[in-house]
Amino acid sequence: TADLAGSVSKDEIVVDQGTLRSDALNASVTSRVTLADLAMTLKMNADAVSTALPPQIRPVLGERVTFSATATRDPQGLFAANALQLTSGSLSASGTASATGTDIQADIRGTLGDVSVLSPMVGVPVGGAVDFALTASGARTAPDFAVSADSDSLTASGRTVKTIKLTATGKADIVNPAADVALTGSVDDQPLDL
Repeated sequence: TADLAGSVSKDEIVVDQGTLRSDALNASVTSRVTLADLAMTLKMNADAVSTALPPQIRPVLGERVTFSATATRDPQGLFAANALQLTSGSLSASGTASATGTDIQADIRGTLGDVSVLSPMVGVPVGGAVDFALTASGARTAPDFAVSADSDSLTASGRTVKTIKLTATGKADIVNPAADVALTGSVDDQPLDL
């Protein structure tokens, strides 16, 4: 079911309270759109079953996913998603993203508190927790990016790797992708040999 309460005038459209409810999704929304320049503010909170999301991301999710964001579009067309927050199972992430013209910018940080959910994907039992960060900026078709993942301790097939730090920087260009990748850590107090 969907319920909306708001107003429409010659200057703006306002949704003071909007709700969407189904077996898969519960969401609330408020918004304001100025008709003269299409400037917009949107606030959203949602709670969805993880099976409603793409199968590629489901392994790291719990049964339900909570999501909230505030989005704006200014009169010049700059779109920004601020105060993004996502929580599901042991995964939590927050950040910002924006788009203007053909450029994007994103800054997302989070934690996967239990990497054992990745065991079926990697083919061996794994355990531990990982903090991660992603930044991207530039043309939508080939943004520059930086990714990092850190963990005090991870186990894989019964072996423990400590003080792990993975970094990757590069260009996410479908035609010509490029990245510099570094991985550090130690096993049995010996540095990883990669």
